[in-house]
Amino acid sequence: MSAASPEAPTVHPTAAIGQGYNPFDPAFQSNPYPFYARARSEAPVAFCPQFNVWLVTSQELINRVLKSPTLFSSLHNLDSPVVLPAEIEAVLAKAHYPLAPGLFNNDPPGHTRVRALWRSSMSRPKAASTTRTTTLACSRTAPPIPPGT
Repeated sequence: MSAASPEAPTVHPTAAIGQGYNPFDPAFQSNPYPFYARARSEAPVAFCPQFNVWLVTSQELINRVLKSPTLFSSLHNLDSPVVLPAEIEAVLAKAHYPLAPGLFNNDPPGHTRVRALWRSSMSRPKAASTTRTTTLACSRTAPPIPPGT
């Protein structure tokens, strides 16, 4: 969950830890474990200045966040982490529709309704009923994957 807000500090004592979080860096992707171990040890809640978000890395605190949607909102989870100049925002406002709340950028009760729809479509019987269609679609659009890869 994102806790980004205009009030988030530009420099925070935990920013040194948060600065190490870059899920888009191939080196980070190949081995994120040292970062998470350090974060859990030194700052289980750390400010990440490059994305303007707070990282929560301990299971106990994550559970508390997930159970407190009034304190920790998901509404801005998919917002751009970059603050754009007003001129660019004006152009984008004319050309793009706002992102509608869905599963990842929504709070209860809206999130509850969307989650119920997703759960019904992802049930074991529903997934099994689409196996033939999925296999047929994949065989027509994707090359076969060699065994053992």
